[in-house]
Amino acid sequence: SFNFTYDVNTTKILLGKMKVHNGIIFCNLPRVKNNKTEEKEPTFLQLNEKEEKIKWPNEAMNNISGCSHFLSVVDFDFGDENNIYILDEGDVGLKCPIKLYEYNITNNEQLQSITILERNSSNQNISLNNFVIDTINDYIYISYYNNISNNGSIKRELGFISKKLKDNDSLASIIDLYDLNDIKYLYDAKYSFRKSKNIVVEINKLKANIALSCDGKYLFFSPLASRMIFSILTEDIRKGNITKNMINEAYKHDLASAMITGNLRSLYFVGVENKKLYTEGQIDNDLSIFDYKGFDVREDKSMNWVTAMSIDNGYLYINSIKSVKNQTTGKGRLKTTIYRVFIDIFNTTIKNEKSYIYKCSGLEFVWSLNAYIIWLLCVIILFIISIFVHYGNQQDKE
Repeated sequence: SFNFTYDVNTTKILLGKMKVHNGIIFCNLPRVKNNKTEEKEPTFLQLNEKEEKIKWPNEAMNNISGCSHFLSVVDFDFGDENNIYILDEGDVGLKCPIKLYEYNITNNEQLQSITILERNSSNQNISLNNFVIDTINDYIYISYYNNISNNGSIKRELGFISKKLKDNDSLASIIDLYDLNDIKYLYDAKYSFRKSKNIVVEINKLKANIALSCDGKYLFFSPLASRMIFSILTEDIRKGNITKNMINEAYKHDLASAMITGNLRSLYFVGVENKKLYTEGQIDNDLSIFDYKGFDVREDKSMNWVTAMSIDNGYLYINSIKSVKNQTTGKGRLKTTIYRVFIDIFNTTIKNEKSYIYKCSGLEFVWSLNAYIIWLLCVIILFIISIFVHYGNQQDKE
């Protein structure tokens, strides 16, 4: 467990995530825009057992002094060669783009800095949620959401940003699911998180968690306020044109605040309503045999709002957050509420599974309708052959 103390203006800490790599804990703290008092606060940390918060990879990268430094880290993930990918949301006022940094964890060396999307007035309100790295096709896929006011009406965007990584000159592609004219891809209107227990700010329900299949063929996404899960071919995302008939769907029986996949084709997600960890083993890419009744379910009632998960050395680590009002200072307009934020990390064994980024290994075979048909034909053929063999033996005896 770790705890942080912040005033009401810095509750963006609730969007922070903790993940574990080789037993080392990393944490991102997205900065609150236009808050000068927070400019000196770090946005990416390494934490040790003594709860010491170490600015990572160094203090200079965490100081706001131009577009070549961290401005506000919104998510991060680990590669398969002891490297780490760090996604920074940039800043419109400073005209700093959305960037992806890659570092070597051993020596803190920066390996590359990739511009994902330039920040301007047209996308100034875009909020990034999480991302996945497609090492097979050399792409990054980022989930985003946006509320756009237009003549009194509000357009709610939710979609994906994709970009080829090794081609820094390539343009990012943006897919807006709002254009499909079906609200189920965005959220279920009956769900609201305004009064969520142990959360001091309203959770924006216009979010989507994403996960990538270990073969890089499908992207799974689940809106925060929805009991559905969807999948799309990454090939279609890279082409930049999505229609309804390209999207598969299944019912997962709970809202999900975090989701991740492993290299043995397992999908893990944490339910908001029941505070349970659900596992769908050998998930098929098109969700054709996805069945919530067959989930492996584990739970811990002390878990609160889960923001992230990570896989490390056969364990699944779950990042849970809660906040408690600590004190109130000042009066009138100078009144400030101080909150203490607790971040807990739970873990559970998942045998020898690794992150999806290691690509698929073991248990490569996935049961599907075609597989059942082929095996049935094999059994019928063997049965017919055995009949002929038995009949032939009888003829030989006679």
